[in-house]
This record gives sequence, structure tokens and C-alpha cells, in this order.
Amino acid sequence: MKINAINNQQTFKGLFIDHSKENNGDWKMEYRPYSWELEEGKPVMQNKKRINYQAAKLPDNEEKFFINSGKVEISQDILGTTSYYKCPPERNNGEMRSRIDVGLPMNREESLRVYLQKMEIFNKNKHDMLQKELKNAVDFDPVKVAYRYEFMGALSKYNKDRGFFGGIKSQNVDNMAAKTNLLYERAEALYKNAMKYINVNESLPRTNAEISKIKEELSLIEKARKENNFIDISNRGLENPDKQLIYYLDEIASSGKPVKEYNKLVVLPGCIRWMKDIFSVLHEYAGSAMKINFETGLSQEAKTRTLELVRYLIKK
Repeated sequence: MKINAINNQQTFKGLFIDHSKENNGDWKMEYRPYSWELEEGKPVMQNKKRINYQAAKLPDNEEKFFINSGKVEISQDILGTTSYYKCPPERNNGEMRSRIDVGLPMNREESLRVYLQKMEIFNKNKHDMLQKELKNAVDFDPVKVAYRYEFMGALSKYNKDRGFFGGIKSQNVDNMAAKTNLLYERAEALYKNAMKYINVNESLPRTNAEISKIKEELSLIEKARKENNFIDISNRGLENPDKQLIYYLDEIASSGKPVKEYNKLVVLPGCIRWMKDIFSVLHEYAGSAMKINFETGLSQEAKTRTLELVRYLIKK
């Protein structure tokens, strides 16, 4: 059956790519994992997690879930790309489109650019929430109305009904209890909204710090790439992903030059490291047989140990 996709979008804007249009209208959704979405060093698609605007950053596979006016359940990312939807029973027999093919992962630079775009929208949404949605929700008027016109009215009837010897009418007791509950519910709602406002507001500096950190790393990667001074082994979905690093270590070993003369930026799936810092770990903590001396060349044993350390860092 042909299904008209909710969001036909061939231009890649995030992790999800909708190929339905080029697939004759049949549902075809692809997910390209971030470079750091790994399990035991292998690319995976993380489970969806709802967006939490009180958090400092987005989850890897963020979800904005809603039900539209046609009662269709829709799951989107923060960019508005629909990854799956489910029709109500009376429409298309409750058709659900949820199949997602996991494609080639992005390298770290691509991943950071996509994540930065999402984080900037995340940050903007927080500011909008504080100025509109949450600002209006932190309003004492509903509590005031519940107190003055609901609770006090019920209290007045309750007190008038009380006598020195007589009982109180059951409806007035019930009414008093209901208005007390109403006052509590309004106060509780105000408290929750106020706490949400505070938490979102207090998360902004951490969100800004995350955005700044991403921009700094992207700038460093771009500079190193332009200077041909970086090694990218961040895409673990490629065949022989360590090829560049192995070639570089072979170059160091065969040159016979001191290790200290070599230092490129190594782009890993989850971070970046300078080669000298990787060597430093082996220099400081490795056993004597494997220790790297910065004043001498790189032995084959040290080369092997370096590769093992890098692969450990990837799986860590």
C-alpha cells in the first residue's frame, strides 16, 4: 500500500532521512547514527527519549511526540522530521509506519554540526518557553480565585451551618472538602510550574556551555583539517576504520625520528585527542617493555600498544 509520508524530506538535516518520495511514496526512513552512538565500538541507533527542557542538553535520539487533529500519533525530532506515525483504528486500519533502516553513521565532525544545529534550536525553545508558556503558567491568579471565591465561599457556608449543638449538613462538608482540594490542586500546579520555570532558567548556562564547547571543537577540527594535521577515525561504520591511524603510526615507526616530532589531532567517535597525549598515556603508565620514549623512534611493540589504547578509548 502506498502511504503519503507526513514529512517527505530528501535534504539531510539530522539523523533521520525520509526517502519516501524517491521510493514512490512507500515509507522509507533511514537513520544515520552520530559517531558516538556505539555499543562495543559498533554503530547503533539509540532508543528514543523525550525532550526534557530542564536538562542541559538533548539526548542522542530525541523525541517530540504528539497526536495531531486527525488523531494520528506522530514522533518527530526537534527539527520536525517525522520518524514514525500511527493512524487511529478507523483510518487505514490503524496503519503504523515505524520501520527505520540504520544507515552509514556520520563522522564526528558531521555529528557535531547536526547536534549543534539541534542544540541551538533546543536553546531557543527554552528562551521561548520562559518568555511565553512558562511565564504565563507562573501566575498566582488561579490560586487567588480558588481561595477568595471558592474556598472562602465554602468556608462561610460551613461556618454558618455550624451551631453550638447542631451538626453540619453533609453537602456543606462535602463542598468544603472539594474546595479545599481545589485550592491545594491550584497551589500544587503553581508550585510545579514555578519549579519548571526555575529549572529551565537555571539550565540555560549549562546549555550555552555545551554549545560553546561544540563550537570550539568544530573550530579545532576545521583548522587541523585545513592544515592537513588531523586523522579522522571517528566513523566506525567504514571498512577498516583505523586505516588512517595505522598508516600514520607506520610512518612514525619507519622514519626512525623521535616520537616528539609527531603530533596530529586524532578524531575519535566520542572525543578528540592529540597524538602526543595518547603517547603520553603510554609513556607514563605503560610497563617498561611498552613504554614510549619521546626522544626515540616508535617501536612496533609501541605501535601495537597505541592501537590497542585507541580502540579501548573508542569502546570506553
